[in-house]
Amino acid sequence: MVSVREGGLWLLTLRGSVTQEGIPVDSLHLLPGVVFELCSGVRLRVRGIQVDPRLNSAGVTLQPSLRHERLDIVASYDSVQLHTRVKTIRVVGRPAQVLTQLAEFGCPVEWWRVAEALWGRDVDRTVLRRRWDRVLSLLRARLAVAGIRPNLVASDGKGLVELLRYPGDSITIESL
Repeated sequence: MVSVREGGLWLLTLRGSVTQEGIPVDSLHLLPGVVFELCSGVRLRVRGIQVDPRLNSAGVTLQPSLRHERLDIVASYDSVQLHTRVKTIRVVGRPAQVLTQLAEFGCPVEWWRVAEALWGRDVDRTVLRRRWDRVLSLLRARLAVAGIRPNLVASDGKGLVELLRYPGDSITIESL
């Protein structure tokens, strides 16, 4: 586990780690030049690089303070409000409908069940998948730009999708 401590230092916590001198440690400050060995024999050397902390790997500007913060979600089918401690993000249209459907299901569900709820059962599965992927991409981009945690809408890679709730999150469904 890597965490930030006071003073902006990074701290790596690994059970069974040893320093370069062979001293066992439970945690180690990650300063450039530090070398440590995992119990598996893998040696890691810390390197310092300068990055803009507002950018993620995709180059999207984020607001880190919102990424893992408690969310109060109010789903009203065509409009969903995501309330954080500092602001409210509004999602509308099909992306909001996806969030509302996932909130109503309340558990992991096959993607096509949500898609059928939005576009109907008589739509060809290939067309349904294309629409689903497009809307999910729009939704995730909207959440990323707003700084909302990227796994709010979580997929398991096997066809299941869910609205992933963290401790403290709340969901209110106000749709018909």
